[in-house]
Amino acid sequence: MQHHSLTHTPPSTSCIPELNRNVSPNGDPALDATVNMIAHELVELMTDPHNDAWRVGNSTTSEEISEWCMPPNATPEEWFGPNVQKLDSGASWNLQVNDTKWLIQSVWNPVAKKCVMSS
Repeated sequence: MQHHSLTHTPPSTSCIPELNRNVSPNGDPALDATVNMIAHELVELMTDPHNDAWRVGNSTTSEEISEWCMPPNATPEEWFGPNVQKLDSGASWNLQVNDTKWLIQSVWNPVAKKCVMSS
């Protein structure tokens, strides 16, 4: 009988935000970065399902609303919002769901004309 297992292949360290490169709120920087990336893509899927709307840009570039709120378009504070907090371990977080803390990036709000954590 052959056994199959699901293995966790972490994203490259370039996908892990510098704030949590060595330590994360949940003890697994790669997994926490994956949750952030899923949130990023989910927002874009909901706001731009056909890749023809909800874009922001300037005279030289146009990005989806999550990309616009990442470096080099955004400052580190804009990337994760002004409410980033630190645990005793040094891990950064800005969103709490029940007892679990996450570091989730902001997205462009076309009404506020800035990167925000909520609408």
